Amino acid sequence: MPLLDKDINTINSMYDLVKYSFNKSDDKKNKDAYEILAKNSFTFAKVENNIVTNQIMAIPRNSHLFNKEIKMAGIGYVASYPEARGQGGIKALFTEAFETLKENDISLSYLAPFSQPFYRKLGYENSIWRKLYTFSEKSWTFLNKTQKGNFIRSSFKEKRNFDDLKNLYKTILENKNGNLSRKDWWWEYLTIKKDYHYALLLDENNNPCSYIIYEMGEHFNIVELAYHNYNELLKLLEYARRHLATFTTITYAGSLTENISFCFSDTQFIKIEIKPYMMARIIDFENFIKTINMNITFTEVPIKIIDNDCSWNNHTFILKNNTVTINDSVSPLFEGDISIWSAIFTGVLPLKKAIETNKIKGKFEDATKVNLPNNKLTLSDYF
Repeated sequence: MPLLDKDINTINSMYDLVKYSFNKSDDKKNKDAYEILAKNSFTFAKVENNIVTNQIMAIPRNSHLFNKEIKMAGIGYVASYPEARGQGGIKALFTEAFETLKENDISLSYLAPFSQPFYRKLGYENSIWRKLYTFSEKSWTFLNKTQKGNFIRSSFKEKRNFDDLKNLYKTILENKNGNLSRKDWWWEYLTIKKDYHYALLLDENNNPCSYIIYEMGEHFNIVELAYHNYNELLKLLEYARRHLATFTTITYAGSLTENISFCFSDTQFIKIEIKPYMMARIIDFENFIKTINMNITFTEVPIKIIDNDCSWNNHTFILKNNTVTINDSVSPLFEGDISIWSAIFTGVLPLKKAIETNKIKGKFEDATKVNLPNNKLTLSDYF
């Protein structure tokens, strides 16, 4: 089950499996996008008779967590031919992937699950949710009034003022807790894979100051919003509203920290849903604690981690402020699976809540000894 090379024959074999598993059309756009992704990722596969039968892809990115940029791997294209499923091939590939990520100093991973129970067994836990808005035609009557904005409209195919779009992502969205840096190769991948449109809002000096990325299919879907303030957001929403002559429904998936409904005087015609988006896993707990800047403040606290796939995590760790050491001879105050600790130490699950719901063994009153930040994660990308 090797870490595959980046030669074109290997990529072709991987792509054949992806086409079959995800029912993708065999066109140049999909193939070119996949090649860019494969050449910039770690790909692991089980090969039989020179045919890739199982594979996973680990895509190195940088995540911004607790005001610190750390290495992260997004897991994508988990695929198997039907005759190769249910034989433990994918689990074995994940074990090898975890080892490779550790060797490359990558201590965090995100993935979009096809099955939460399956990935929870591999140490992942729900960590990123999205707020889904469905705007009916009636809802736009109640959009708060704003001055008309001036826009530059383009698409990922035309790429007019594309550098401005990239710079605005970097300055507005990149540093949000959980979000990822976008290198040039990732932007290239997006422009090939996606038929997105975008509009850049201009300020009083005719400089781009915010943007909306959207796609037009069965309905008008807002893919991404980047803005500095309420007035800019209103102008972006007004731009979306102008498409009602063609679309009766407009949708948007935003972060939990974003409240688009404040822009409407009446929200009864807006459907708002909270849905899970991504799971997270700490690959290397010791390195994760040493790397991030969580401003953890507590006296010496021993915690035990149970990790069946990453033996280096399967220890009792002594935490003191932002330091961590291993001492398996000490009785832990708290004990739990790496999946739950991943949710706790990414800031999305309070330790007290984990104890209250029996996800972590320990005394509720001892949780006051651990002061962990509780921050919602956002994620603008998908893999």
